[in-house]
Amino acid sequence: MKKSILIIIGLLLIISIVFVLWPSPINAIAFTPESAPGYVGVYAKNNDLEGLEKIYTGLCNSCEDVAIDKEGTIYGSQVTGEIVALEKDTSYVIAHTNGRPLGLDFDQWGNLIIADADKGLLMLDTLMKLTTLSTSSEDIDFKFVDDVDVGPDGMIYFSDASYKYGFHETMKDIMEHGGYGRLLVYNPFTEQTKTLLNGLQFANGVATSPDSSFVLINETGSHSMRKYWLRGPNKDTEETLMTNLPGYPDGVSRGSDGIYWLTLVNPRSAELDAMMPKPWLRDLIMKLPSSVLAAVPEHYSFIIGLDEYGKVKYNLQDSEPNLKEITSVEEYNGALYFGTLSDDGIGRLELNKIFNYKR
Repeated sequence: MKKSILIIIGLLLIISIVFVLWPSPINAIAFTPESAPGYVGVYAKNNDLEGLEKIYTGLCNSCEDVAIDKEGTIYGSQVTGEIVALEKDTSYVIAHTNGRPLGLDFDQWGNLIIADADKGLLMLDTLMKLTTLSTSSEDIDFKFVDDVDVGPDGMIYFSDASYKYGFHETMKDIMEHGGYGRLLVYNPFTEQTKTLLNGLQFANGVATSPDSSFVLINETGSHSMRKYWLRGPNKDTEETLMTNLPGYPDGVSRGSDGIYWLTLVNPRSAELDAMMPKPWLRDLIMKLPSSVLAAVPEHYSFIIGLDEYGKVKYNLQDSEPNLKEITSVEEYNGALYFGTLSDDGIGRLELNKIFNYKR
C-alpha cells in the first residue's frame, strides 16, 4: 500500500515537472491595467436597455454584426458563415463566405463589404458576386479580420484583431498581450491596402467621422479606444480617446447628431486584470486544456453613446439582458439594432425609449 502511494506521488511529481517545463502556447507580456472604474459616475448602473426587444429569433444565429440597406432590409453575419437578409419575419441566405463573417457595412454603390475573420476583406456586389478585396498589408497576412466601416470618402477602414492568432484563439491573443492588432484602410479605386496603426491590443470596432477627418478604433485587450486623424493639422497621428473602460469594448458605429455608439461585450474581469501584470502566470495557465479554460461569461448588456471627444452622453445598461453579449450596434430610422456574439436573433431599441435622448 505504502509503495503504491509513493509511486502515485512520484508520478504526480513527474507530471507537475513536465507541466511546468512544457512550452507555453503564448509568450505573455507584462501589462498593468488601471483599476476598473466600476459602475459609478458616467457609468452608473441603470436599466435603460430594458426596452430592447429581440427580433428575428431563430433566423440569425450569433450574428456578430448587422447592416441595413437604404430600403431598410437588415443583414446579419451568422456564425455558420452565411450572410442572411432579414425582412418581414423571414430570412434568406444571400452568400456564404466559407469563413467567419464578422463586420458588415455598405458602400456608396450598394456593395456589402464584409470583414471575415478567416477569409479577409470581402465584397458582395449588387449581383451577389463575392470577391476578395484584401488578405494582407505590408507583406503580413491577416489572421483575424474583425470589423469594417466605409467612410464617406469611399475608403474602407477595417481592423485585423491579430495577425498572430485567429478567431478561435481569441484568449491566446488577450492573454499574450503582444500588440498584434492593426487598423487598416483599403482604397477601392487603387485596390491598395495600407496599415494606419499597428501594435494594437486586439483591434476591434471601427467607425469613421461624417467628414472622414478621423477614424475610431477599439482595443478590446486594453479596455480603450483610439482616434486616428485622417485629415487636418493632426493628420497621420493618433490619440487615446477613451481609456480604462468598465468593460471590454467591441463594436462602435457612427450614429446621428454627433453620437458614436459603443458596445461593451462583457464586464471587466477582476481575475483577468489581476493576472495581467504576471506574464509567467498567464504562460502557465494557457498550458491548460481549452475545456478547462472556458469560462461562463457574465451576461450584462452595456452600450455607451459618446461624442467625438470621448465624452459619455448616454449610458445604457441591463443586468438581465434580453440579448446577451452584444457586439455591435447600428442606428437606423429612429432605432438601434444590435448584433450578438452568441445569442439568437438580433436586438432593437427605439431611441425615444432612451432616457434623456435628444433629437
